[in-house]
Amino acid sequence: MSGVAGVLYCGGKSAAPADAQRMVDRMGHRGPDGRRAWASGPVALGHAMLHTTRESLTETLPLVTGPFTLTADARIDNRDVLLPQLRPTLQALGLDREVVPDSAVVIAAYARWGTAGVERLVGDFAFALWDDRQQRLVCARDPFGIRPLYLAHVPGRFFAVASEPKALFELDGLDVRLDEDRIAESLSGRLYDPVGTAFAGVTRLPGGHVLTATEERVEQRRYWTLEPAEPPPSGRYTEQFAELFDEAVRCRLRSAFPISTELSGGLDSSAVTVVAARLLRGTGTPLHTISLAYSDPASDERPFGQAVLDQLGAAAIPHYVYPEREKIVDLYTEIYQTLDDPRVRGNGYGNYLSAREASRHGARILLTGQDGDTAVGHGWERLSEMALAGDWATLRAEADHVFARCKADQDRSRSQFGFQQPSQLASAYITPVLQFWAEEKAFVRFAQASRMLREHFGASALGPARRYWKQLFLPGAVRRARARQLAEATAAGHVPPTVDADFARRTNLHGKLAEQILDKESRMRGRLTALDAQMDVLQSFAIEANFNKFDLYGAAVGVEMRHPFMDVRLVRFCLALPSREKLRDGWTRAVLRDAVWDDLPETVRTRMNKMDHGSQQDDFIFQSQPDRVEALLADLGPAAAYAHAEAVRRVWQAGRTDASRLDEFEGAWLVAALTLALWFRESPLAPRVATGSAPRLD
Repeated sequence: MSGVAGVLYCGGKSAAPADAQRMVDRMGHRGPDGRRAWASGPVALGHAMLHTTRESLTETLPLVTGPFTLTADARIDNRDVLLPQLRPTLQALGLDREVVPDSAVVIAAYARWGTAGVERLVGDFAFALWDDRQQRLVCARDPFGIRPLYLAHVPGRFFAVASEPKALFELDGLDVRLDEDRIAESLSGRLYDPVGTAFAGVTRLPGGHVLTATEERVEQRRYWTLEPAEPPPSGRYTEQFAELFDEAVRCRLRSAFPISTELSGGLDSSAVTVVAARLLRGTGTPLHTISLAYSDPASDERPFGQAVLDQLGAAAIPHYVYPEREKIVDLYTEIYQTLDDPRVRGNGYGNYLSAREASRHGARILLTGQDGDTAVGHGWERLSEMALAGDWATLRAEADHVFARCKADQDRSRSQFGFQQPSQLASAYITPVLQFWAEEKAFVRFAQASRMLREHFGASALGPARRYWKQLFLPGAVRRARARQLAEATAAGHVPPTVDADFARRTNLHGKLAEQILDKESRMRGRLTALDAQMDVLQSFAIEANFNKFDLYGAAVGVEMRHPFMDVRLVRFCLALPSREKLRDGWTRAVLRDAVWDDLPETVRTRMNKMDHGSQQDDFIFQSQPDRVEALLADLGPAAAYAHAEAVRRVWQAGRTDASRLDEFEGAWLVAALTLALWFRESPLAPRVATGSAPRLD
């Protein structure tokens, strides 16, 4: 979670250390352990240091050795594999020491294999490396884009990189202007651009990409593509998962400071916590757990977390965060002192509060259970696979198992499971199969599936035919035209009334939403397996956006957030598993449950549902500092150019009267408008947006 910065000038202009120093000074919160800069010829690199691992205590960055200079925010997890291969290179570079920091591994990998070296790195990283021999700047990010890297390119003048946008604005010639398209997407709550940022002229290097920049050109390529690993041998799925999960956690426990974990009491965070505690046993390193606590029993997960803590005993030191004690305006004001991006929504502030609490107890590492659902896979689409295979008896049995598990769990947590009976669950995953067969004009299979749906689940025999007659009988061109009409109509309902109408038209928000719907339908057509669904989510750029936001939350308080479930080796293994290892006998994420079954208390390992935090989110919005929120909404300031002030106030008043009347999107629209208005008032970057200038630090 250190900060990196660099600039490569064009046209014969020489760089000075002060150019990079200004950039890292602007990211001072990322460098509590020192900030340094280096320059040579047209390039300057800077680093803001946060020590986390024991190896990092020996690092001095930028690292200069021979013709290479590196600034990096990196944790390399396959050091044990790489170091024997790189030993001769490290010796040649003068880096073969008793303690080899991760930055030395990165620079040696490049020295030996060139840009192909990045393909051999496993871990979380973002770096910029100057190769003086080839007069080029090489930048790369880890496969899932856990560590951020922002870019600015002014052709003919400079190319620059930094861990945060604010650093880029320290360079002459880069105006600070909001990108209106990105703001419209944020206010809609449904779109995300993989490259663009909230600022015109600033982009991000996508995860899994490497970039090379010279004074003449900038080129980037994808070096990593998500693919399943080689299919593991059957019979050892649980053991292999347990080994990989242990390794994913172990790699993220490298620390010279106390370690903390988020402990919600859910399956994912609990699994990370118990494995971390086991691996730390006897090391003398304390494990702090951070849990959110609510007054409403329907939203409070402390009983589940407490069951884990009771089992761990003295191996864990519990701490609690009470979001209800926070004040919404004050909290976002605090966040916006370091967070550049105005696009903050939902309950993400909970991750910020967890990181802040970890920091207060001396921890610089916070392990999370983020996206364990996605990495392992719930496996619901196994029901679709059974329908495709015509295995209706097993499909019905599996649906019955699921409902039995969920019913047994309902008394302990408010269900977020949206189905009331097996026929609804089955229909949700059989419907895509029926639609596909209808589009393919597979009349016999369509008829057989309709009959089996009736026999096994009591569905109407004519229902599927009524629903899909257009796909069955209309020509493809007519069907596609109707699909576009439906997408256009659906998109119209997705344009929030809280977005200024002229602004929505100017940014073509409706058209983008319609294209998103059509793209999703086209992309997923015929992709009906559990693997297909899992790959689609893992490849969505919304995943990368979430992890970038976690990095920025942690950076604000000097805490590096690490995510064991996003270990590429673990993810690829899970993708290779048969769907039965994800949904089996009614258990979702079956392989994970099997692997940690003996480590977790019964009340956690058998959880099927999650707590409903919706009411707490509503309370935070509508009951925390209502006078200040109303004053803000009465005068949105510059945000009024983007949000429809009157519509925002209507949502606010409706929620104040009865928050239960609002759906989840109305709440998200309100928070998006509110936080945008707050950003304009509180962010140090906001005045520059209005003027387009980038004043220097005092």
